[in-house]
Formats: sequence, structure tokens, C-alpha cells
Amino acid sequence: MNKIKELREAKSSISNRKITQQDLAELLGVDRATISNYERGTHEPSQQSLFTLSEYFNVSVDYLLGNDINIQPVQTTDDVYHFPVRIIGEGSCGLGKNNEDYLTTETFDIPNSWIIGNFNDYFLVVAKGDSMIDEHITNNSLLLFKRQETLENGQIGAFSLNGEDYIKKFKKFNSGLISLQSANSKYDDIEVDDKDDFRVVGILKKIVISKGE
Repeated sequence: MNKIKELREAKSSISNRKITQQDLAELLGVDRATISNYERGTHEPSQQSLFTLSEYFNVSVDYLLGNDINIQPVQTTDDVYHFPVRIIGEGSCGLGKNNEDYLTTETFDIPNSWIIGNFNDYFLVVAKGDSMIDEHITNNSLLLFKRQETLENGQIGAFSLNGEDYIKKFKKFNSGLISLQSANSKYDDIEVDDKDDFRVVGILKKIVISKGE
């Protein structure tokens, strides 16, 4: 199955502007129904349309067709790493096993000086929502995380909990109860117990870009 709809929606999320089927129709010189057929897989785009879409979404034709998935950062020079960008949003599962399903079409260059150890241990995400606003993490902030499975109290991490992803402060009580804490009084903390499917995915290393509303 091709990734046209997924890429269109991802580009909408990262650009803060909804990319519609009509937008793609005008790009390719076809009608909107044709784009709908492409996204549902009932019709196949022409070779020229595939080239145009791959350039528009900044992905390979193979990736567009669902044949090629690369979710690893790439070292482009001695000083810069080229990172793909993921989205963390409610129910996205963007940090689960199928990471590639929640990649955006965007990449971002990270200075080598920010990376300690193996650069494949790091990943970029776009935060959705304002639950961490008091920690200067606003909607659409770009965040750099390092993979690790444990955190100290008060550290900000990326978490997977029962199929949903969160960016929260970590706190573990003497009783063993874990609390994922927001940095916004509008939101309740999330309690985690041994019945939950829970894991720590990584620790926040840097707020790369903080975007105000």
C-alpha cells in the first residue's frame, strides 16, 4: 500500500497547514477524485506523478510506494547528523515498534557536538499539545531525545503507555507507583501500575525549537 495519504497528513502536521487532496490534484494536474483513488490504492499514479510526489514529500519513490523504510539518522558530514523527524501525539504510537508509520516528511540537521556516543541512540520528535508548556515545550516544539530505559525523578522523558505516547516528567514513589507528570496545571498526572503496558523510551536532551502558539 502506498503512503500518499500518510505523507499528506504528516506534512500537514509539521507545516501547520492542512494539505488537502485538492492541493495534490493541482500539483499533479488531475482531479481530486484521482488523488482519492491513489490514496485508497484503487489506481496507480503514473511514473511522472510518482516522481513529482516524491520530490514534493522529499522521500524516495520506493518509500512513497511503501517499499523502502529508513528511520535512522545519517551522518552527512563530520559536523552534522541528518535526522528524520517523528510526531508524538495522542494515540500515535510513534515510539512503538512501527516507528516508520509516524515519521514526517521532514528532516533536521543536528550538530555533532550535541551527540554523545552512538548517534543512532538519538531521535527527534515534534511534540503535540501544551501539557508541558511550563517546561518550555509548546505545541510543535522540536525535541531531541536519547534512548534509555530508566529515568531519575524529575527528568523529562518520552514514554509508551498502553499504545499511546507521552512526553512527561517522570516520578517513581517509594511504593513503586510511577507517575507521568504534566507541566501544565490544566492536566492531571497519569498514574502507571503493573497492569499497564509501559516503557521508558528516552530522555529529553535538548529543546531544539520551542514554538509558541
